Amino acid sequence: MEIGSLNKARAALAGNRLEDEERIILAKLIAAGYGEDGRPLGHEGRLSSDELARVIYPTLWPAESPSWNEEQRRIEHCKRQVRRIVNALIIRHGVSIMCQAGNGGGYYLPASKEEVERNHQAFHRRAMTGLVKDARGTKAAYADAMVQLTLGFEGEAKAYRDSVGLPDADEDGPPAWVAVVTQLLQQVKGDPVKYASEIKRIQEECGDIFVRRDKLAKIRQLSGELNEVLEGLQG
Repeated sequence: MEIGSLNKARAALAGNRLEDEERIILAKLIAAGYGEDGRPLGHEGRLSSDELARVIYPTLWPAESPSWNEEQRRIEHCKRQVRRIVNALIIRHGVSIMCQAGNGGGYYLPASKEEVERNHQAFHRRAMTGLVKDARGTKAAYADAMVQLTLGFEGEAKAYRDSVGLPDADEDGPPAWVAVVTQLLQQVKGDPVKYASEIKRIQEECGDIFVRRDKLAKIRQLSGELNEVLEGLQG
């Protein structure tokens, strides 16, 4: 595993910011990530969600012997908790944990930068496939949700960002969506001929939001007065 990533994982484990279940999962991943000779195992040291679920099972239901059906229900609950915990370790605490779905997959600490890159590429392909499949059914709703989550609009997206520890927009600067909109408008401004139809549509649908409302009202008032004067001259 990369030294920097390992140090960050150990620092998180040694700190006091982790919840009990987070600490248990991270300690298990670190222990499983190395061979007897200290060699980083990477994917070879992966742990399945079922294995990690059984690690935290005793902390949720200590000293109980439920029926087989009840135990399976509890294990499924623990597996959902594992996903939440791993997400928190990655997003909130900055620990580099690889997540591989399907047969032969699991959770593990990377052994090299190359392994990180391979995992990220695979994850990106899965994510893009999911986006395309979902967008086929609800393009508008899904696009709106992604924009809100990515760019920091209020509502359900903010609740999600808070739940996983993502920071709000920088108070010292504009929200992310302002920077994106500004960049897009600058691109359009740089080649108005190419984007003539888009500019016309924006003017028709959203032109009034780019002028202060009091200024726009004054313009309309003066325009109306001018029309009256012109009609008077023509009469």
